[in-house]
Amino acid sequence: MSNLSGRKILPANVTLLNHPVVEVAITRLRICKGGKSYTDLMTLVGRFLAIEATRDLPTKEWIVVSRMRLQANGRELDGRVGLVSITRGGNDLIEAFRGLLPESPVYHVAARRKSKAGPNGEKIVYAELLDSKLPKTLPSGMKTMIVLDPMFASGSSAELVLNLVQTLGPSRIIFVCALAAPEGMDMIAERFPDVRVIMAQLDERLNDDSYIEPGWGDGSDISNCTEHD
Repeated sequence: MSNLSGRKILPANVTLLNHPVVEVAITRLRICKGGKSYTDLMTLVGRFLAIEATRDLPTKEWIVVSRMRLQANGRELDGRVGLVSITRGGNDLIEAFRGLLPESPVYHVAARRKSKAGPNGEKIVYAELLDSKLPKTLPSGMKTMIVLDPMFASGSSAELVLNLVQTLGPSRIIFVCALAAPEGMDMIAERFPDVRVIMAQLDERLNDDSYIEPGWGDGSDISNCTEHD
């Protein structure tokens, strides 16, 4: 199984995970019934995404005294890290990232995908902001913000939230998703060249309803068992 869907070259700011455990988890996500089995698989994929997303975080020297009462030279993160969850779907990745960054604040942004007819009758997909819990100004000492959005289709919600995060002015923005479509990935990579994008799986395409194919459906509904409500 390849998680590249035939693409040989990715944009310079995009990283695609390459790990057999991730590939197996992605396959199981396509067929799982939902609820806890889905969130458990997303947490597993999220751990690999979190490790990759935090790989290059800056650190500084931290000298400690060990239980042996001996001095040891260590490291601590240089700057705080904020997590931004695009709800509802982003919530499925929070547990994995909090495992690595237990003191990081989590900011929720709710957005809804909508569509309208363009001037020539074409379908235009855009995102509507429903609610934002982002701070009004960048918190003291925060240098990095990581945006979590498991299902990355057209990129409209990601674009909206990344614009909001950029106005806060963090030194580093990282965008993380479990499943992406080429159309959304290319758009975000081009419009946000300074944002690092990390994905677990790149699928083949978007369909006419802007769903990822082959994909696995609406992740938020599957996670919350509301798929048929």
